[in-house]
Amino acid sequence: MRTVFAGRTGDTALAGAAPSWDPMPRSVGPAARLIVSAGDMARFARTHLENGTAPGGARVLSPQAVAAMQYREVDVPDKWTVSADGWGLGGTLYDWDGVTGYGHDGAAIGQYAYLRVVPQANVALVLMTNGGAARLLYADLFRELLAELAGVTMPAPFAPADPAPAVDLAPLLGTYRREGVVITVSRDPTARPTCGTSSSTT
Repeated sequence: MRTVFAGRTGDTALAGAAPSWDPMPRSVGPAARLIVSAGDMARFARTHLENGTAPGGARVLSPQAVAAMQYREVDVPDKWTVSADGWGLGGTLYDWDGVTGYGHDGAAIGQYAYLRVVPQANVALVLMTNGGAARLLYADLFRELLAELAGVTMPAPFAPADPAPAVDLAPLLGTYRREGVVITVSRDPTARPTCGTSSSTT
């Protein structure tokens, strides 16, 4: 018997299975394509908390490698897109009002993964899910758990200015495509701008 995990497209339970769950070539293996369980990801996070030592005591990463992955190489200019303050060697870095953390997000067609680690609280959170609205699930769940377990206050989600500025949105309306994603910006009947996303293999 073979177990297969499939992503799902759409925001409802009636949405169909994604037509392709792994569109990436093997050459991107160092950056993606790792198929692991939430438990595997949690053990990886624990290895970082233990300065590169696996739960069984084996040395997996050198202390220098762990430090490099948590050292801020660059600030993130758009913190709302990747929900991070900086980037280390492969990982995203966070500063929640003086409480530092690190992690990483990943996504394929209909599949999403989130990791957040707070060293000073010895806390690691892992979420793996499929289907629609994964980012909203992450935000609600991690905001509550990080506050309860690590004393972390995540920033409020990005929201429109109040009052909203007068902006001509007409030039922005339309459909935008990139590999695996189609984003459509349109207006609803009340003239309020809306934005919808969908997965695509074309």
